[in-house]
Amino acid sequence: MDCVYINLESRIDRRRNIENSFSRNRTSCWTLSRFDAVDIEWIAELNIKGAATAAEKACFSSHRNLICQHLSSANSLMVLEDDAVFGARTCKAIDMSLANIDEASWDIIFTDICVPDIGTWPDLVRLRRQFEGTQAFKLLSLGKF
Repeated sequence: MDCVYINLESRIDRRRNIENSFSRNRTSCWTLSRFDAVDIEWIAELNIKGAATAAEKACFSSHRNLICQHLSSANSLMVLEDDAVFGARTCKAIDMSLANIDEASWDIIFTDICVPDIGTWPDLVRLRRQFEGTQAFKLLSLGKF
């Protein structure tokens, strides 16, 4: 898995944290590299219009630029923010999950989401409890959320 984290050059502390986390927990098939984030000054220079804040525009532009740069790659790409943390089972869990689904059936997998609909929470709590008992991963379509 090719992992690329988006990071402002000035945020050396975040760079160290994610690289240390990855180094401690990676598996042999995984790589990590840094992608220079778009900053709000660039957004201001280009006078990019829209209702989003300059920081939101910079974040979106960073993700867009990174994905565009990797469009011709045949490898899977994991895009991360620089505050991501790799756990002891992160790489193995993602590898196992991807091995169990048809590559043609997905294009984006979100590994961290916020579910604002409180009515959905009991179902997610139930799934979490099932997971704790079985350690069996289950991929969920976010279309219903």
